[in-house]
Amino acid sequence: SRRLPCSVAFGEAEVRGRPTIILTNVPYGNKASARRDQRLYEQFGKMLKAEADKGYLQGVYCLSAREDFKRRTGLEWRTELRFACAGVWVELLRWTGRSSDGPGLTFSQPRARQAKAPAQPAQRATVL
Repeated sequence: SRRLPCSVAFGEAEVRGRPTIILTNVPYGNKASARRDQRLYEQFGKMLKAEADKGYLQGVYCLSAREDFKRRTGLEWRTELRFACAGVWVELLRWTGRSSDGPGLTFSQPRARQAKAPAQPAQRATVL
């Protein structure tokens, strides 16, 4: 198995007011549940807009196999990765922080780029 470059812990916690990244696998089951799923997508979009307004969301990522997810949330999404899972094409989506109908909420302002420091002579490091 591959190891991640950082430790990861999964659990439920109160995150309000703390820097938060959301990563979720949204429902995209059978066609019989499509109407229910569409309502969930709409609720999810409304919840994200409300939470983003509070300023602590750092990013939102969703795994989805339904094109209508992007439209139904009312949010602007960018596809970061597309892959097949058990014969179903799934997209890893990143919310841009904007509504799909134009300017909207944005995440915390990105840090301004700092000027590059002058090049330092290479230093040797010991690897144990």
